[in-house]
Amino acid sequence: VDIDSLKLIPVGSAHYVVGSEKRGTMTRVSKYAFLDEEMAKKFQAKYGGEIMDFNGALAKAKEDFK
Repeated sequence: VDIDSLKLIPVGSAHYVVGSEKRGTMTRVSKYAFLDEEMAKKFQAKYGGEIMDFNGALAKAKEDFK
């Protein structure tokens, strides 16, 4: 889900901000998806975290289960 529009977006097209100061739901490490890379950068500037693609975000998510 795109955090700005709250609409479903393709996972391969999304830009993920992972590990920001803004707390996520149901996970220790926050992960927010954005369709627009510029919006992801604005979010990152405000809350920190790292911008990555789906594969990077998925790898971080899998770390929660170790």
